[in-house]
Amino acid sequence: MSNQEEIRNILREAARIIERDGWHQGDFFRDDPKTGPVCALGALRRAIASSASGEAVSGKLYCEAAGLVEKAASEVIPRVVLPAWNDAPERTAEDVILALKRAADG
Repeated sequence: MSNQEEIRNILREAARIIERDGWHQGDFFRDDPKTGPVCALGALRRAIASSASGEAVSGKLYCEAAGLVEKAASEVIPRVVLPAWNDAPERTAEDVILALKRAADG
């Protein structure tokens, strides 16, 4: 599997994690990093930890995946910084899920 393909799979999994476990603002996760609601970056971390390559390449994949989400989100809002974007009062779970899916679909 290519690096780009793995990143896209991680982005799709991050969207599924938020759909399944819920979305959170203000921190990576609400109570437990392995279960429950997560922010966009928390979902990426959880998806990477459960990926085939796991922690061995997590830093590089995490940065690349976060960059793709920022790019997808910036199509609507210029100059996006993912944590601030995720935590904006007007942000919704649907916005975050859509950005993750758009990033995965490139």
